[in-house]
Amino acid sequence: MGIVSTQPIDGERLRFTDLQRRIAGISQRMQTRTVRNLERDALVTRTAPQSSP
Repeated sequence: MGIVSTQPIDGERLRFTDLQRRIAGISQRMQTRTVRNLERDALVTRTAPQSSP
């Protein structure tokens, strides 16, 4: 199991792919699992952007 350590982003909103670009070498699967765990622990909030018709 690996550990990913990042510096705090201070409230900056990032899209999933932007976050993936900032973390070199992380797979999409591991990123998804990590973000879900952080959300579960109330360390991040995921929101779906409003879609335009």
